[in-house]
Amino acid sequence: MRITSLLSVLSAIALLGAGCLPSAPATVEDGAPGPSLGMWAEPNGIVVSDQRPGMTVTISAIIIENGGWIVIHKEAAGKPGTVIGEARLVAGESSQIKVSLREATIEGMGYYAMLHTDDGDGRFDIAKDAPVRSTMLDGTIMARFEASVEAGEPPVVNP
Repeated sequence: MRITSLLSVLSAIALLGAGCLPSAPATVEDGAPGPSLGMWAEPNGIVVSDQRPGMTVTISAIIIENGGWIVIHKEAAGKPGTVIGEARLVAGESSQIKVSLREATIEGMGYYAMLHTDDGDGRFDIAKDAPVRSTMLDGTIMARFEASVEAGEPPVVNP
């Protein structure tokens, strides 16, 4: 696990002990990271850490206002690319969400966990189920993580 990821996880755990929650790690359109720690500042957010390579990803915490999908994208040229897995979400807060993948994550590769809306049919369709937009930043609600054999267990975060 990279030292910055480890520090982020440790900071999140420290904030939880102080009665705070990690904020939604939204990323603006130009790829610059949004806020990474603090209170949930908007009605949608994701907390994810680096993962061991494999056929599942565990999202530590999600808050989603209207229900929808958590979608795992492979990284392509520094941005979200091909979808390799998704899981349905009901509105509200969830923790330790396991997402089954159609292909295994690969050591050293980057991935994105991104919130998507649901068009009402209960089936994920990248053409119809748009990314959830941030209410505070000009961007989507997503978080980047890497596949690493050094990654620990995803931290338990109760939103």
